[in-house]
Parts: sequence; structure tokens; C-alpha cells
Amino acid sequence: MFLTIWYATLHHHLVEAGLNDRFIWLARRRMLMGPGFSAAAILLSFLNPVFSLGAYVLYPVFFITPGRIDRLWRRQEVK
Repeated sequence: MFLTIWYATLHHHLVEAGLNDRFIWLARRRMLMGPGFSAAAILLSFLNPVFSLGAYVLYPVFFITPGRIDRLWRRQEVK
């Protein structure tokens, strides 16, 4: 999915030309956080499986809570 968004937003070819660059950067970063978080939890499982389990419990909470990209999205809707 990240590669699809990266390709679509590269030089604004497949998205609106006026789309905020900061919004694109935040969306890409948010997408990469999932695989990064999972890789960290896997590495934690080698040290202590309980910590890894805790990381996977927090995983959905992290993505449910609104991030900076959500606040930026709301500001663009208001304008």
C-alpha cells in the first residue's frame, strides 16, 4: 500500500496538484509506522515475549487514536 501511495503522490501525478506536501509526508510516515511497529514487536519477542505481547496490544490503540495527519485533514476540510 505504501508503494501505491508513494507512486500516486510522486510529483503529484495522480493526486490533486494542490495537495499539501506536509499531508503527503505525514500519510507516508503513518503508513510506515505499522510495519516498523510490528518489526519492533518481533524483535522484542526475542528478549521478552510479554513485552512483545504488550506491544501488539497497544498496536490497535496506536492506530485508533487520531494522529497529526488527522488534525491536518480536519484543518483542510474547514478551509
